[in-house]
Amino acid sequence: MSRARAALAACVLVSCGPSDWRNADVHVDVSGVTWSDTDAVRLCLGGVGVHEEALATGRVAFTGVPVGADGTLLIDLLDPDDDSLRTGRAGPLSLDADTPWQPADWSDCDGADCAACTSQGERAAAGDDSWLVAVRFL
Repeated sequence: MSRARAALAACVLVSCGPSDWRNADVHVDVSGVTWSDTDAVRLCLGGVGVHEEALATGRVAFTGVPVGADGTLLIDLLDPDDDSLRTGRAGPLSLDADTPWQPADWSDCDGADCAACTSQGERAAAGDDSWLVAVRFL
């Protein structure tokens, strides 16, 4: 066996690649959506604010969420031609420390109301305890 094949086999056996889904206070797994790495995702958490980034590997983290936040989480994929519109949504979901993992089903925008989510609020101050909310697109 060549060195390259041996290295590949070793990587497969020890699971080289992205690390397992962990180290977040709240996890959300979104299913039923077709996405691309260039899609922009917007997370809106009531009372906390908005986090927006390219979807890339299908994982997004919302940092600085005040511990015990009980806002409603909306997860939108933004229209590539107009970021005030969404192509679909998961949620609303309620954050709860007693439910650290939640599944979320995807709904494509049907054209009736496709406005992207918005939210006002404040993130935890630097140095304060905070939650990490992690969203994974399956």
